Parts: sequence; C-alpha cells; structure tokens
Amino acid sequence: MTRTGNANWNAQIAASGQAPVYFIRIDGLSKDYATAEVQNAGTSKTVLMDIPTGGASTIDLVSGAYTVQETKVALVDVDDEITELVCTTASGAPLSTLVNRKATIYGGFRPLDESDYLVMFIGRIRGVRMRNDLNAFEFTISSINYLLNAEIMNVALPTHPTTIRGNIVNIYASILRGVFSESDPDFPLDYVSENTVTSTKPYGLDIPDALIDFAKIKDSRDMWHPDDVANVVFTEPVNAQNYLTSELFRIFQSFPAISGDGTIGLKFHVPALPPSSAVEITSDHIVEIVSWQQMFKDHLNKFTIVGDYAAELSQEYESVLYETEDTTDQAATEETIEYYAESKWLHTDYDGVSIAWELAERMKQRFVVPPIKIELSVLPTRLNLEQGDVVKVTDADLPDMATGTRGVDEHMMTILAIRPDWETGLLRLTLLDTGGKRYGLIAENSQVDYTSATTADKETYFFISDNSGLMSDASDGYRFI
Repeated sequence: MTRTGNANWNAQIAASGQAPVYFIRIDGLSKDYATAEVQNAGTSKTVLMDIPTGGASTIDLVSGAYTVQETKVALVDVDDEITELVCTTASGAPLSTLVNRKATIYGGFRPLDESDYLVMFIGRIRGVRMRNDLNAFEFTISSINYLLNAEIMNVALPTHPTTIRGNIVNIYASILRGVFSESDPDFPLDYVSENTVTSTKPYGLDIPDALIDFAKIKDSRDMWHPDDVANVVFTEPVNAQNYLTSELFRIFQSFPAISGDGTIGLKFHVPALPPSSAVEITSDHIVEIVSWQQMFKDHLNKFTIVGDYAAELSQEYESVLYETEDTTDQAATEETIEYYAESKWLHTDYDGVSIAWELAERMKQRFVVPPIKIELSVLPTRLNLEQGDVVKVTDADLPDMATGTRGVDEHMMTILAIRPDWETGLLRLTLLDTGGKRYGLIAENSQVDYTSATTADKETYFFISDNSGLMSDASDGYRFI
C-alpha cells in the first residue's frame, strides 16, 4: 500500500463543497496540465485538462480473465499547444515519442497546495486521438499489465522444446523479467533448458525491474505457494497474457495485481485473511453502497483438474489429478455445474496430485456457496488501498452471510478493483466477500480463547469448534486453509 493521505487532504475531505482538481504529469515534459489552478505549484501548470474518465477494471474469478485499466484524459488544444505535443516527428517537438510514455494523474482540491496532492493513477500512454469537436486530443492511459499482451518463448519448437521447472511464482516472475536462472537470488528455477541449435535461453517479456512489484510477488509466493513446483514445456511461441490467464491465473486462482505506484505484482484469490493488520473501512468512510450481489453465475459444485500433459508425445492430458463434487448442493440447487481445468503445469512427478487437491478444495469451499461482490463509494482518505488488499469492513447496512442479519463488524474482504470517481473525487471499490463460511490461519501461542478474542482475531485466526461444528456462541465453525 503505497499511497497515503496527509493532514491537509484529510481536513479537506471533511469540509463541505469539495471541488476536485487534477493534473497530469507526462514524463519528459517540463510542465503539467491541470483542470484548474493548483495552489503553490512546484512545477509549471497549464489549465488545459478536462476531468478524466474511465479507469475501471474487471477480474473474472473463475476464468482468470482480467481487463486492463484504462483512463482517458482530454487536453484542450489552445494555440496548437497540444498539436505540438502529439506531433512527435516534427522538428523541435517537446517529446520524441508518446508511445508507452509514463503518465501520472494527481488529485487534490482547490484550497490545497500541490505538495498535498495524491497520486490517483499511474500508467502508460497507449493511444492519442483528436476529439470529435476537433478542439482537444484525448490520451488513453493504461495500467502496466497491458505489457503481458506480447509473445514469449520465441525459440521454442516441437523439435527443440523449451523446458522450465520451478516454483510456480518464480516461473511467473521469470516470464515478466525475461530472466530464467537456476541461481537467481530472488526467483531461482530448478531447471532451465537451452535451445541446442541457437544456444539461447528462453524469451520472456523483458519488463524492466522498476515496473515490477517484487515485494508483492514474493509475499504471495511465500504465503500461499512456497513449495509448489510446475514443469512447463513450450513447443512453440505463445502470447503471455493468454498463456498466463489459462495456466496461472485460472488454475491457481490469481491475477496480476497493480500496486498504487503503477507496478505489476501477483495476488491469489484466497479467503480474506490479512498477512498483517488490515485497513479499516467503516461507515465513516463509506459514502454509498452502490451494489450488493451474490454471484450466482459463479455457482460451482463439481471440480475436476487434469494434468500430466505430454507436450512432446501425445499432446494430451493423461491424468485426472483430482476430482470432487458436492452432491448435497447438486440435489438442493437442482444443477450440476462443473469447474473443469486442464493444466499444462501440473504433473504427478512434481506433486501435481496434492496441488490439484489443494486448488480444487479451495474452489469448492469458495464457490459452492457463490461469493458476494460489493461496490462502495468511499472517501479518498482510503487512497492508501491497492488492488488485492484485504480490508476490514464495518457497516450496519451490509448483510452478514454467516449470521443472516444486517450489519458486518470488522469483516475481512478483498479488493478486486479500485476506480477513481473523477467527478466527485471519491473512490469506487469493488470488494469480494466470501463470508458465507469462516476461514482461519493458525494463531500464535499467545492468542486468547475464542470468547475473549476480538472481532478482527475471529475473522483471521482458526479456533477449534465442538463436535457439531459450532463455536461456543453457536456461530459457524472454521475451515482450515
């Protein structure tokens, strides 16, 4: 969580009649473009910017698909200033290119100094078009995960396959960086083949290290998949986005989370259990509950994962690694909906059966009762949040799936998406609530008994129930993860 508020910002949020002001900073330019005057600007500002639009992104929990977050910024072309900016091939142009140029949008309010403004969005310029009224140019700025849409493993051939073996997250990081090494200090692999004809290592995306959130990737690996190994064989070049969506994001229930500083990481869809203290979202922060819906489309009650893909022989999946179903739910709902997944990464020789069991059982716990998706508008004081963060939600109007009553108290939820509401200066959060069941981690030996534990601890740690599966207060027991 890299973006934080400040005292002046927080004071302005509490004031009435807020008037948001934004400015865009494009790398390499000596001036910024703003929607209004910025007080005590540290960098030259020209008021040519319209209020930004867009910025939404979506994540499909079951398919692993995601959309790239895009924000559009229009700059009014007064005295041909923006024409000069976009004509990058002209003699004396301010910039030699706008392609993939870093752009940062800052947000604040009219009474604030520039030093009190906060970063609202960081991305790369992916397009420029003249607006229909011919008076402005609109810039499309995309989050950094668009870089996954590129070809990798360029030297892989059926006669000379490329083989990579190692921790699944280390393989992901290696693909991002284009660095495949058995001795890498941070993301070592167990084995990397070399093309015997060209004597070259595998090709990855070559994303610069400065654009990768290594801490987030390591934390996700060490908490959820520290020992899970995949054996990956490429017999032809593949598109990284399509390949990772199929083999990593879908099978291992994850997504390429974007941090507040615009870097790319990795997060797993797991029950909302914070690795450290979670940020609170209460009625003091919530302006509006925009929507609450149970995701019936994600209802699943049969789970099958197949693997042992013979890339160099039959090119078929030779084993059902694990299969499970909930016949009670099938009878109650009168439908059998199967999650069927084919994995080229999982192999029996590399503990693929155990990994498939773990993944399928997690899916079963989370999707037999469809999860809840909630959209909230919250005050910008929660700008310290990032996609994939776990937050602690308290609100009297939100249903508690575990108790069947209105009102949740310090209930853990996961942020699927964050979108600035540019017109109002608020934030739109999309939260995932798996609150139909309780999950827990093993607590430290200093943890107090269940009856004395705080609500946050009850949401985080695993407490032993009685033989009936209920706690001492008759609430539901826990699922160990």
